[in-house]
Amino acid sequence: MKKIQTLFFVVLVMAASSFVAHGQGIVTSNQGTPFTSQVYAEVNGSPYLSSRWVTGNVALKDGQIYKSVEIKYDQVGDQLLFKADNGDSLLFAQPVHEFELPVTEKGKTTTRNYRNGFPAVNGNTTNNFYEVINDGKVKILKRTKKNIQSHKDYSSANVINDINTNTTYYVLKDNTMTLIKPGSKTILEALSDKSAEVAKYIKDNNLDARQDADLGKIFTYYNSL
Repeated sequence: MKKIQTLFFVVLVMAASSFVAHGQGIVTSNQGTPFTSQVYAEVNGSPYLSSRWVTGNVALKDGQIYKSVEIKYDQVGDQLLFKADNGDSLLFAQPVHEFELPVTEKGKTTTRNYRNGFPAVNGNTTNNFYEVINDGKVKILKRTKKNIQSHKDYSSANVINDINTNTTYYVLKDNTMTLIKPGSKTILEALSDKSAEVAKYIKDNNLDARQDADLGKIFTYYNSL
């Protein structure tokens, strides 16, 4: 059963991804515009998803695909950078629609997919990127915002700039974005039409609805019903 569900999830991702059945271009400095990293020169914490360059794939809104590009996701500016031939950090001159890149946490590397174009909600626009945890008919999306908060230490004139992170989750169903707090109760409420089946699946497979990997499995199962 689990093998079938895993295969079903892979098929969904392949069918929906912008990187399937499209031509591939080679990104050059001509496709970029300058990016000034000095704005992050004196901050505590990283504004990026990963502080190092990683090799990923990028799909622009005009349909152009770039594969195996050295990229970095700026989560404060909510923008994607690529590494020019001379080592400079550049922004894509044309709007980015989707990108995927490897992320390593606790010694484990997974490929994450980020996309925009979803309905505007809670101050987020259609241009903001969400991590697509599950890409089925009913999606589970993760929005991570970083911002710079400035403050002064007690009895000091020095300004300290800290990176703060705010993470929210949304269920996209029938073109409606619903804010949720991950957990079995809220997930079952969001999937109320099949809540009994989903609850049994969570229990039988000992899943934690607060974990992204298990959320993906839960929504894969729901979309297969």
